Amino acid sequence: MQLLARSKQVEESKVGAQVVHIDIDRCIACRACEAACEREHSGISHIFVTPINDKYSIPLSCLHCEKSPCVDVCPTKALEKTSYSAVIFRKISCIGCRLCTIVCPFGVIQIDEEGNVLKCDKCIHRLKEGKDPACVLTCPTKALIYGKRDQIMTRKRRKRVLKDTHTKKL
Repeated sequence: MQLLARSKQVEESKVGAQVVHIDIDRCIACRACEAACEREHSGISHIFVTPINDKYSIPLSCLHCEKSPCVDVCPTKALEKTSYSAVIFRKISCIGCRLCTIVCPFGVIQIDEEGNVLKCDKCIHRLKEGKDPACVLTCPTKALIYGKRDQIMTRKRRKRVLKDTHTKKL
């Protein structure tokens, strides 16, 4: 019974995790998210708008994986998963081994000229104040959405059904 309760807790934490969702259909490559990130992080953006093809661009940043390989591989625990589901970097603990860049499944962890890790921290200082990440708040087309994973996925599925069935609402 205790195992079942723990399993349910884990499952609830997965669906209730706060995430930044990217809707590539809405991204217009205006780079407002990059500018907002630069303002929040002393002139250095941790999100990068990248063209996919002539029609689409996508803002790329850390996805704060549920099971974060960068956290697991770091020998000094310089990367840590917080209660906000954000993977944060602690510069003072980093030895510059770059293992995190090797294991990142999305290749979004960058290293600056001084050897420091550059990665999104979901603007954790803003989250602690009850605010959304700066990139989300700034996006003029709402291509970036911050919220609970299950709620975002429900809206996404509903949007897909409406699009596929050519209906206005469910």
